Amino acid sequence: MLTRLEVLDLAVISAAELEFDPGFSVLTGETGAGKSLLVDALGLVLGDRGSAALVRTDAKRASVSAEFDVPADSTVGAILAARELPEEEPLTLHRQIGADGRSRAWVNGVPVPITVLRELGEALVEIHGQHEHLALARGDQQRQLFDGWAGCGSEALATQQAAHAVGNAHNALATARDSSQGREARIEFLRFQLQELDTLSPREGEYDALFAQYEQLRHREQIAEALGVALDALEDGEGTALAALARAHEALSHLPGAAGLGETADMLAQAETLVSEAAQTLQRIGDSEDDPQQLDALNERIARYQAIARKHGIEARTLHEQRDRFAAELDTIDNSAERLETLEKHFNAAIDTWKKAARALAKKRQAAAPRFARAVTEAIRALGMPHAEFAVALAPTPDGDYPATGSESIRFEVTTNKGQALRPIAQVASGGELSRLALAIEVLAHGGTGTPVMVFDEVDAGISGRVAELVGGQLKALAANVQVLCVTHLPQVGALADQHFEVSKKEARGVSVTEVTRLEKEQRVEAIAAMLGGVRVGDTAREHARELIERERPDL
Repeated sequence: MLTRLEVLDLAVISAAELEFDPGFSVLTGETGAGKSLLVDALGLVLGDRGSAALVRTDAKRASVSAEFDVPADSTVGAILAARELPEEEPLTLHRQIGADGRSRAWVNGVPVPITVLRELGEALVEIHGQHEHLALARGDQQRQLFDGWAGCGSEALATQQAAHAVGNAHNALATARDSSQGREARIEFLRFQLQELDTLSPREGEYDALFAQYEQLRHREQIAEALGVALDALEDGEGTALAALARAHEALSHLPGAAGLGETADMLAQAETLVSEAAQTLQRIGDSEDDPQQLDALNERIARYQAIARKHGIEARTLHEQRDRFAAELDTIDNSAERLETLEKHFNAAIDTWKKAARALAKKRQAAAPRFARAVTEAIRALGMPHAEFAVALAPTPDGDYPATGSESIRFEVTTNKGQALRPIAQVASGGELSRLALAIEVLAHGGTGTPVMVFDEVDAGISGRVAELVGGQLKALAANVQVLCVTHLPQVGALADQHFEVSKKEARGVSVTEVTRLEKEQRVEAIAAMLGGVRVGDTAREHARELIERERPDL
């Protein structure tokens, strides 16, 4: 349950602190005093969207804190454990919105994303706003309320997941079918290109090697001339390097060891050996005979490389990669018939899975629909519509569709007058009737949600008199199982409260300020009397207020 709510610098609220008890609590006050703003504050600390416009004028930030008592084995505990957040009593949620619009959040003192507040909020509190009854006319809202009451959560989720799988399988199959168009023409093209490339048989690195060999042969005369010059310098000519090294080594080798030139003589001997080996290598290269056709063959293969590469718009050295790409694509296309068959099997299997899930969901819905209709009919008759009838219409979806919501649409139908046919609720119910209908359905549907706190923000709008007492009785009955907070203008509802907060607006230093006061005993009588009697509260109104309160709460 919600035990404490603290609000600072939020719009017209400078500071407000409310401590809540179990049961049924009401917030009353004049229009514009800030009652619904307190509901908005609770929504903010539960992850609703915030903005800088909510920050009180001249304040740096607005902040809202809420404390909850929650069982250790609740959904909240599982969320905290999954997020590795500390489990403390009470659970404390905190939200700040800066004047610059930036928002920050904490759970038990630990900074968290706003999404964590939202996740916890869905497990803690269910808020029904002033105009939420209008949403009851929407098909998606009707489906969610009904499925929640009927306990169809697991079946609905399975159907949704199966529909998603059907969509994915259909897209994959459609893509494969589209790609198979023009298959034969593409196969013929690929085979022709591969035949040409396989005739060449390009290999990685071959083109660069061919080009290097071609360049060497093309410059053969220049190379031969250079070899001759080098050999003359090293060995064949007069005053060659080899002869000079031999003379130098000979001169030093006969010196006595005391001269200290033995190491130098060894170095000259090594140099003489190296020069001799280099000369022999150059001689072998010079003696090799050239193949006169080799240059032509190299030139022809290089030209074929370049011609095919130009045709494909790529570099000659990457032709082997193009050949591999064509071969891979041809292999894929050759296997496309088998792949299409596999995809069709997957698609049909996904449809079968959806049908199985949808049948289970439909079976549960069909069993629950008459029970839900009877329960809602009884509830709205108890709220002052004695001739009302309510029904849940289940209409099958068209064949060939696999919607995520199941194999049938759900529509709430009602008649409020005797002898009239059932029609969609948006076409029949007046504003007050729709409010009562929404309240009855929300109270019934709440049994499947498990949220420990329910907040109703002026859901009793448009009703009065005896019907107001009946609505208050419904809220009071609901408070036997969950904590209920209600913003109301109705004295009949306020008189039923276990605790009563009055919201008022005053001026402080020329600025409007909202204050919240918890009322006790005679204060409650005055507040209920004001709701009954208007601006001037007389003894008759006070007596009536006291009678209302004591009738419902004789202990006060």
